[in-house]
Amino acid sequence: MAGPSLQEAFQACGEDLRKPEAFLRYYVARENGASLELAERMRMDRRPVKAIFAGQRGSGKTVELMRVAMDTREVVLPLHVPVELPPDMAGIPDILSALGAGMCRRLQEEKLAVSEQVARSLSAWLKEALKLPADERTGLSGMAELFSKLSERLKRRDGRPELLAALDSRREELAQRLCEIAQEARSKSGREVLLIVDGLERLGVEPAVAFLLESGLLDFRFKCVCTVPFSVLHSGEFRGLRQSFDMISVQPLSEVNQAALSLKGGGVLDLRDLLERRTGRELLDGAASDLLLLNSGGSPGDLVRFAGACCLRASMKGKGRIDAGIVDGVLEEHRLEMRRFLTAEEWQKLGQVFRDRAVAADGPLNSLLESGAVLEYPGRKDMYSVHPALLPVLKERGAA
Repeated sequence: MAGPSLQEAFQACGEDLRKPEAFLRYYVARENGASLELAERMRMDRRPVKAIFAGQRGSGKTVELMRVAMDTREVVLPLHVPVELPPDMAGIPDILSALGAGMCRRLQEEKLAVSEQVARSLSAWLKEALKLPADERTGLSGMAELFSKLSERLKRRDGRPELLAALDSRREELAQRLCEIAQEARSKSGREVLLIVDGLERLGVEPAVAFLLESGLLDFRFKCVCTVPFSVLHSGEFRGLRQSFDMISVQPLSEVNQAALSLKGGGVLDLRDLLERRTGRELLDGAASDLLLLNSGGSPGDLVRFAGACCLRASMKGKGRIDAGIVDGVLEEHRLEMRRFLTAEEWQKLGQVFRDRAVAADGPLNSLLESGAVLEYPGRKDMYSVHPALLPVLKERGAA
């Protein structure tokens, strides 16, 4: 049986594992995957458990949460809602309205309905709070549309700052609308609702911390798990709230170096399996596979992204498979992109991280973590490392 073509492998690398069929095809159970304990807690604990799922962008949190959703759905009703907002429009009302729209759409996919009373309650509240016209539709599609209209209003905040202030002062009432939707879903499905808030780490540390502290999340009468960046766990504001969460899980990166490749440890084997499942073993020679693994920094997201770029580059050069030269070309393109993307201050900070991995957290370091230029390995004494793909640039700049 013929293996996949470069085009098929390129498409496979771009598959969104939030789609159930893609998840079932490409998911790899990782040795350091944090989903099992989290899923067991959500199944066994009848209380409205609140959990934090921390990890760097690209560490595989979304995929592990998809595993949680699939492993728990006989007991709970998982509603996976990605938060995809620009960082400058990531206030608590923005996030709550995005969650409201996402919850309604997920319930539609589950083929559940809400009572007319819940729909009219939302419409009446928005009409009174924001002067939005009442919507006569009483189904989930109408409610999702109302939340979307709210989001659109918030995007025009620059011209109407009083709008954001008015809604911010009533965010507890907005959060209550989400509780009403969850209560209705529980009543109709007979299962506890598990809201998966996925993507707070993309908004930055400050919006994520503000949401955890001030959104009313801890008062939600349903189960909830939020993804956050590691740096949230280190923030002074969060420390006082840490005990309020029932569970804090961490999705670490696997450490990949030459010794780990030689020993063929569990984390490296998982990443190699993930790589070959997307591209097919026949399309990668051994040197190319090792080079991709070494330059991924143990990040599944970067590994798959680089592999997809390799498929495209090999196809454009008329090659039938990926060799080390193709990988080198993709990595150089990544370095060129990061040269343009990072500021002079960030490059200076990157050199400092290389020389002293115990560097203190600050604004430039947070932005380097968010961009993936710096990788974080919790539990390790020197937990910050420069992304291995960028080390040649530091050497050129005399920083390494």
